[in-house]
Amino acid sequence: MLQENGPELLFMKMDSRFLFNLKLKKGKRSDWELYFINAEERFQSGNLIKKGDSLLAKLDPFDNEMIFHVQGDSLAGQVRRQDGKGTALKLRAAKGRSNRFAFPVADYLGDINGTYEVTFFLKSGGSDPSVAIFKQEGQRLTASFLRITGDSRFLEGVIINDSFFLSSYIGYSPSFYRGRIEKDGKISGETVGARGPGQRFEGVLNDEASLPDAFELTTLREGYSRFDFSFPDMKGKKSFTLRCTLPK
Repeated sequence: MLQENGPELLFMKMDSRFLFNLKLKKGKRSDWELYFINAEERFQSGNLIKKGDSLLAKLDPFDNEMIFHVQGDSLAGQVRRQDGKGTALKLRAAKGRSNRFAFPVADYLGDINGTYEVTFFLKSGGSDPSVAIFKQEGQRLTASFLRITGDSRFLEGVIINDSFFLSSYIGYSPSFYRGRIEKDGKISGETVGARGPGQRFEGVLNDEASLPDAFELTTLREGYSRFDFSFPDMKGKKSFTLRCTLPK
């Protein structure tokens, strides 16, 4: 499956739904360095080593690991937590395919280029504001969703008629967005969760879209000007305390 010299580009399918690419590059030692490819990003997330009759990649930044068995010209395995907890997700890998989504001939292409003001609808009944930035080149689409609770950047995918599909993965939990470009220019869709429900979203084109000021999201209650917090040591005992006082 893996050649001795030169990089190897792999097309990955996780849990039959989440598509992404990674590149294997010979490291300074005998290990293969692992790079997840998402749009313009090349994210190094560990090494691929041989362990018995298997190939193992420890994704230490996220406490995950991928383990594979060679099956002809492809790999089959799973991604799982290093401590063995939770539910593992099945993986399959094949060589040489750079487009994670198929690019079928489209009858027409919707136009989604630009900046959108997006609202995600939470299961609790609330909503979460977001700014989405789309860049379209023919059927190829890249995007970033900027949110107060954390961004989802370097998404890569495809436009087919009035539908779009985006994904990314760097070793933690896969991101998958699918949506539709409405006739009035608005967008709607949903995220798909790997181990739980996703979220529905709607958006409208707005070049001036922006998030709330992060410095105004968290404040002290009226009448308070300082706060203390402490860190536990390895035994769970309080090791030291920090005191923060707001400037007058």
